[in-house]
Amino acid sequence: MALVTWRRILAGRVVTRVVPYRYEGERFTSEWIFNGAGPGTLHVGYDDCGVHLDGALSDASVFVDGEQLEMSTFEPPPAS
Repeated sequence: MALVTWRRILAGRVVTRVVPYRYEGERFTSEWIFNGAGPGTLHVGYDDCGVHLDGALSDASVFVDGEQLEMSTFEPPPAS
């Protein structure tokens, strides 16, 4: 996800992403809705109506270049 999109999420804007993936040879999609239920929320759902996460963005594990970010202290770099 682009840094500009993360800035939108951290600013409280609603952002939705649909991400295809494969599991055991089958193709599925996941839907990620940031701030949909209010600022700082994240809902991750699947094709089959399953839900992986429905809660706070801070409950998610976010990795950048293999390093886990602490969402409570994450500050995006200033816009260039």
